[in-house]
Amino acid sequence: MRREAIMTGVGGVALLPALLLVSAGLADRNLPRVLSHPVVIMGGLFIALLTSLLVATRWELRQESEGLRISCTIRRRVANLVVLAIGLSLLAIITAYLFLENFQPRILE
Repeated sequence: MRREAIMTGVGGVALLPALLLVSAGLADRNLPRVLSHPVVIMGGLFIALLTSLLVATRWELRQESEGLRISCTIRRRVANLVVLAIGLSLLAIITAYLFLENFQPRILE
């Protein structure tokens, strides 16, 4: 239980740069230079999603006569599922922003 609580805390802290980026963008504020680096933001999201997936799921791999069976059990750990949901939401928001900002329709003349 202690390991899971530590990993949940690490995931929550790792979400902070992305959460600050999105909230600063909505509030029309600037982030400090250290927190606005893409490695910090996307690395934090990756760490948060990875730690949440490791704690919230259990994977089982079995060899059977007709093939390979992979099963995933999602545990009801509310804190990890919240970190996972927030992380996925932030990733979707950042991805949509990057797409909309960089791929604008071209006007044909």
